[in-house]
Amino acid sequence: MKLKKVNFIMNFVPVRLTTLKSQIPFTFDVYVKLPHKYLLYVRNGDDIENESKKRLRKKKVKKLYIEDKDEQAYQQYLDQCLDSYLDDPNASSEDKANFGAGVAESASDDVFEKPQSEQSYKKAKRASSSLVKMLSSNDEVLKTILSRVEQGQGNELDKLKAHAVNSSSLAIRFGEYMGLGVSELEDLGVAALYHDIGYKELSEAGQSLFFKDIKDADVASLSSYKEHPKKAVELLQDKPFAAENVLDLILTHEEKLQGAGFPQKLQKLSLVQEVHSLCCHYDRKITLLGEDSNSVVENIMVDQLGAYSLEVMKKFKKFITALKTD
Repeated sequence: MKLKKVNFIMNFVPVRLTTLKSQIPFTFDVYVKLPHKYLLYVRNGDDIENESKKRLRKKKVKKLYIEDKDEQAYQQYLDQCLDSYLDDPNASSEDKANFGAGVAESASDDVFEKPQSEQSYKKAKRASSSLVKMLSSNDEVLKTILSRVEQGQGNELDKLKAHAVNSSSLAIRFGEYMGLGVSELEDLGVAALYHDIGYKELSEAGQSLFFKDIKDADVASLSSYKEHPKKAVELLQDKPFAAENVLDLILTHEEKLQGAGFPQKLQKLSLVQEVHSLCCHYDRKITLLGEDSNSVVENIMVDQLGAYSLEVMKKFKKFITALKTD
């Protein structure tokens, strides 16, 4: 494959390698990024070969690049890839999970970097819709997403992005398990990708509590931390593209029954609010605090008794236990 040097006057945006599917031709050029230049890697009209993807993965390349003018073409390409995976009975759970997680990771990058952008919101909606379809009655895909090697690596912001993807995937699949409808599942997926965007609006002390047990926090740090649901909603509340149901889920993701949560100390929660809060709580313990899944589930059944309805807690334990033993 001949590489062509490209001038820097062009503007580029990253695309996840895992979202590029072999045997589906690109309707845009794809580039690799070198220290001081971009090189044309795959031409418009060609597709990426599996062997090329393997070589890039071995070199730990996670992202390729397209011109910013081709973003819409790339989004349409993602739709083709999704349909291809869903229509292919031989597509592996790993390939489906890598694609779904890649789309969600790309959306999570945009959500944290440009939380007030309509384009970021549209990417989050597309990612959520893709995950709803990929995860439908498929725990193998969820297990693969939750166990991907690179999660938890990098800086604190990288960990928050991974937590957002995990919470989104988990809430969608557990929500389906609990009988929620497609529109509710899609709202869950979007809200989970956004739920911690208030992080950047907090004091340094407040930010540090995302990665610590808040039981040991001092008053000032805890007060700052407890503002993050409101701060997140404030970033979106005047945006006409942000759905009210999604904003409500973002605001209530730290709420629990009987006034045990924050920031509003609600006494009651809807099922969709409980699902979101519980899934965010569970994955925070694992992805951000580094705790063991078995311990987290057992602690939820003891420490969170009364914070969530007993029926939801029992079903969550059954769901996670089956997820780990299938």
